[in-house]
This record gives sequence, C-alpha cells and structure tokens, in this order.
Amino acid sequence: MPDRSGYGTPCPHESSGTPLGTPLPGATHLTHVTGRQWAAARSQARRAGREAGHAAGTWVFDGNTPRETYEAFRKGIDAGDPVTLDSLRTPNLSGEFAGDPTPHSVLTDCGLDLYVAEYVFDDVITTWETAADEAFWNEVGRAISAQLD
Repeated sequence: MPDRSGYGTPCPHESSGTPLGTPLPGATHLTHVTGRQWAAARSQARRAGREAGHAAGTWVFDGNTPRETYEAFRKGIDAGDPVTLDSLRTPNLSGEFAGDPTPHSVLTDCGLDLYVAEYVFDDVITTWETAADEAFWNEVGRAISAQLD
C-alpha cells in the first residue's frame, strides 16, 4: 500500500515558492471539489483534529504529577495566564517533529490535493485546527478535574 500520509514527500509548492492553496505556475486550473467532497473532507478533518487534540492532551500530565501542579495549571488556565497557556504545546500543522501532520498531509488524508481553491483549503485546515485545539483543552481540563474534584 503506498504511503498517502505526505510525510517525507516534497510538496510541489515548496520548491516553487507558491503559497499553498494556489495553483502552481503553469497549472491551468484548480481541482474542482463538489459540495459532497468538501463536506466529507471537513468531517474527516474534524475527526482527525479531535483525535490529535485528545492524544496530545493525554500527554500533558502523568501518574507522577503532584497535586500542586494540577492546581497551578487550573489557576493559570482559568486566569488566561499566557505563561501557563504557552507552556503547553497544542497540536498544530507545523510538521515540526517527525510524524506530525502538515497541511499537505491533512488534505491528502481528507481525499483532497493541494490544488483546491483557497477557500476550501482554508476551511478544511481551519476545521482540523479548531477541532484539535478544542479536544486538547477539553482533555487537559478533564485530567485536571479528575485529580482535583
């Protein structure tokens, strides 16, 4: 089975300097996406984002985390303290670490390619990012509540 994840596969836009979501030089059109394909891609992006966010949230604390740490995080999160919030690595599409998703891999996993219209590209990627962020913070909050309540 071929690797469809996009990891390690050079993105054609990287070498051309063309922003993602726009056709490459010489391309005559963008890939047409039907409403049904778009809805399916959004649904898949939402599901994948939730899974990534939940998984990342489960790594924030472990069985050896002292109660004081949970209390400090609850206080910082409730207050919107940037030091606390920025101390946690939320899921993103930077591809910073091996195996991390990228916009290219999300689109590919959702059955789309890089030549979709910019508004489709933005919508699918934003759907993944929003779902990942919500699931991450929900899991962190759940873990804190499970220890303190």
